[in-house]
Amino acid sequence: MNESSSSSNFTIYGAKRYYAPDVVLEPTHMALSLRISIDNKSIEGSNTITLLSNNDNAKELKLNAVDYDFVDIKTEGLTWRYDEKYIHINLNSALDKGQTKEVTIEYKVTSPTAGLYFSGSNDKIKWCGSDHETERARHWFPCIDYPNVRTSLKWELTSSENYTILANGKFISETNNGDGTKTSIWDHNHRCPSYLAAIAIGELSEFKDRELITDNRTIPIAYYAINKFSSEDLQRSFGRTPEMIEWYVKKFDHPLPWDKYYQFAFPDLGGAMENQSLVSWDDWAVLNKESFEEYGELIDAINIHELAHTFFGDLLVMSHFSHAWLKESWATYVDALWHEDNKGTDYFQYEMFKSAQGYFGEVDDEYIRPIVQNYYNNSWQLFDSHLYPGGAWRLHMLRNMLGDNQFFSAIKDYVDTFAGKLVETIDFKRTLEKHSELNLTEFFDDWLLTAKGFPDLEIDFEYQKDENRGKFTIKQLQVKKKDPIRKEPFKFALEIGFVHEENGILEIHKFNVKETNHVFYVSLKSMPYYVQIDPNYRLLVRQKVNFEVELLINQLNSPLVMGRLQAIHALCRIGKRKAIIAVIEHYSKEKFFGVRSEIFKALSKTNTQNTIQAFVDFIQREKEPKILRILFTEVGKFRDLRIEAALKEVINSGLRPQALSVALIALGKQRNQDNLDFVMKFTKDDGWHYHARASAYQALAEFRNISIIPQLLEDLDTQVYEARKSIISALAKLAIYDDKQVKLNVIESLTKLLRDENDQIRLASVNALGNLKATSAIPYLEDLKKRHPYQQGVIFEKAINKIRDVESDKDLPKLLKQVEKMFTEINELKSSVQDLEAKVDKKN
Repeated sequence: MNESSSSSNFTIYGAKRYYAPDVVLEPTHMALSLRISIDNKSIEGSNTITLLSNNDNAKELKLNAVDYDFVDIKTEGLTWRYDEKYIHINLNSALDKGQTKEVTIEYKVTSPTAGLYFSGSNDKIKWCGSDHETERARHWFPCIDYPNVRTSLKWELTSSENYTILANGKFISETNNGDGTKTSIWDHNHRCPSYLAAIAIGELSEFKDRELITDNRTIPIAYYAINKFSSEDLQRSFGRTPEMIEWYVKKFDHPLPWDKYYQFAFPDLGGAMENQSLVSWDDWAVLNKESFEEYGELIDAINIHELAHTFFGDLLVMSHFSHAWLKESWATYVDALWHEDNKGTDYFQYEMFKSAQGYFGEVDDEYIRPIVQNYYNNSWQLFDSHLYPGGAWRLHMLRNMLGDNQFFSAIKDYVDTFAGKLVETIDFKRTLEKHSELNLTEFFDDWLLTAKGFPDLEIDFEYQKDENRGKFTIKQLQVKKKDPIRKEPFKFALEIGFVHEENGILEIHKFNVKETNHVFYVSLKSMPYYVQIDPNYRLLVRQKVNFEVELLINQLNSPLVMGRLQAIHALCRIGKRKAIIAVIEHYSKEKFFGVRSEIFKALSKTNTQNTIQAFVDFIQREKEPKILRILFTEVGKFRDLRIEAALKEVINSGLRPQALSVALIALGKQRNQDNLDFVMKFTKDDGWHYHARASAYQALAEFRNISIIPQLLEDLDTQVYEARKSIISALAKLAIYDDKQVKLNVIESLTKLLRDENDQIRLASVNALGNLKATSAIPYLEDLKKRHPYQQGVIFEKAINKIRDVESDKDLPKLLKQVEKMFTEINELKSSVQDLEAKVDKKN
């Protein structure tokens, strides 16, 4: 963990503590009768809200409703006003506790800035779909836009008779109105927070999967996307859903609560979202045969993640965003559990390894924060690598503390007890304690409620032959004596495994680590063949092992995935020629794709002639589609004529969409200007999802050739949407190498894009202008910020702060050239040392 990493880096100026709103007058049901015009990007109609009084003398209600064209309330017995953010309602006569009242709000919204998204004016296929997390429903229907307010829903949606209309809940009826429109009615009789309400409308393709029987109910399953995709594409992408549901309800011994399980995939929705009974996806997840071979497993992982929210997030709803780990950490861990039960321990441990690395990376590069935290600028900030993989690891450690029987028994009790209710972290903790009789307060304090991070260990091992024992010295590097939170070490039980060559049996010893610096001894009759830290992978710890190279080379033969992964990264960190060659040679023996991908990542941190030649061989030999993109990502960290030639050869031989995309970027990073035209031709590639087009522009940026900027500016107005975001980032990268007219032209073009109809293009331009230190854009950024949802405010503030820090970067182009020259000289020096080392080895 870097010294500079701290919780304070998580927020910017203006952060504060947030709390759930009071619900003295609680909405319990919403009946939305809406006419939706995709062509006009408009929503018009009414929302009838049933209010329940939870207190005597309940009179006042404040509903979120941002930037509506028109609002009117004709319900008798109240007064109201609208201020562009809230509808303030005051009942003339207070309700007694338990009384209810219906309030009907008529309204109209045109081109909402968030929440409900529409196809572009030039798109041939028409669609609109919702995406609310965390607080965006308010932009198109009035509600208390907070998770502690949950209502049942009735949707009465009118749109073109040519469209498919979907919403949460059970399908009731559909009526043709005789005027070119139809009205579809859906009834969702479950309490649903606003961020999980959903609709999807448009010219759609469909695949109806097999129905499931659960809890004596028939659950229809279906998938939808805009109709440029086929039903076969939908089946290919989401067709494992029924078996996932069957595994899920069996694993947690609780029935699926919804009346259906539908999924839809639309352009530009950004990821996936677990809306109750109607999961949404960005349509990059719809796969053809080639892309399925590359990242079909990734789509399956996301699919099980969204399904996991059925219990963890949808049925058991967080009372406040600070408790979001109860849904996102769980969904991430359920993905790993699905791998464990369906693909085995190797897959499970590799999923947990990737989770740990993602979390460590955020701590190192960004900040440390508590997993449970209510201090932020906006709630969306919480949805980070602390919440997803970091929290999943906390669950894994709790599982190992309790043991499988007690842990999963407790989880069933937790789900059964709180189904249909709000939950907080304390509810989860008390359930675990009830089943285990353990006091988990210290664990929750250290691992969830403070910014303590994780044990960052340096471990030395020495075999003392005369005493027939091994000596371990363990240091907790994360301890900072001047930090009030991190001054105390973690306390944990650490397992260490020993394997002796004569029998190959793993012998495990457990040590209780309590101090910042801890020394342990263990009786050993001989020097071990290898030593493995945490062989069962139960702890979220990072380990820097100072073991003899021979021990680590031997560990490459471990039957455990984590044993081999630990050895690979340790050997490459050591960086000696013998260590690097051992890792390179292990590649040919390694059968598990995950370990091979980690060989690529570990070796890319070394910079030797052997490494370069190894990557050339890997390019020629690796055939596993799902890790080629990792290989090419790591290859892009080197500049070498041999790598350049191998990349061009493999690109010309034909690659699947994702691999081709990353290989093009790696080729661009070679910066051979002779390859410009070769890369440029891919800007017209018509492959799946235009992956190659988008990546070709990213590759062009890597050439650092400002002469291509005019071409990029021309393409900016004519390219497909999928490529335009890449052009924007490419222009920002290239323009920093010019401090004159060309840069001004780029800034002018990007400023113009701040009024593009697509919000993702606008946001890409915001980031690009920030990176370019475009002082002239500040008034436009501040103006646009007013019309974007508040949860995107941090994006604008960070861009503006970058621009205002322009003086410190005025010599950036010159500095970049100096840095590049320095790295070239360092690489040449490292290669010379490696050559000398090889000659010495040969002589000896």
